[in-house]
Amino acid sequence: MTHPNEAQLRETYEAVGDGNLDVLLDALADDIVWEDSSLGPLAGRYHGKEAVGAFFGKMFEVYRGTLRLDVLDVVANDDHGVVLTCERGEAGDEAVNWRGVHIWTFREGRCAEFVAVNDGAYNGFWGVARWPRRLGRSCRRVGRRDELAQRHRGYAVDGP
Repeated sequence: MTHPNEAQLRETYEAVGDGNLDVLLDALADDIVWEDSSLGPLAGRYHGKEAVGAFFGKMFEVYRGTLRLDVLDVVANDDHGVVLTCERGEAGDEAVNWRGVHIWTFREGRCAEFVAVNDGAYNGFWGVARWPRRLGRSCRRVGRRDELAQRHRGYAVDGP
């Protein structure tokens, strides 16, 4: 028998794949903590449903609507869920393919925490000082005190 949290995750991924983000947002706790642990332009922690919506808007900008995700497997219990993925998209004029692990934490029937972990292919694609160029931006060397420079080993990003 399928666990209810497994069914919820499968339904949510299917709906998002069909372009329906509302199903995902309805499944989230109001105080959701959403984390992308990669080296790419989406990396960071997002707090609350509004921030998660903004994350998906930013994702659409980065991949220009080309991002596709195949669910390889879903395992879930009362407290946690794990979704194994194969993902692909285009950033700039380059294609990227990777495998991911999405880790979910449930609280009172809602998704309270999400962490995306991506493989070396993804992190290699978005490696330090490369992702701004892939988005059509330039890199400039900055001092060590700059927070972004510390985070990205001495490089900062000029806006679009």
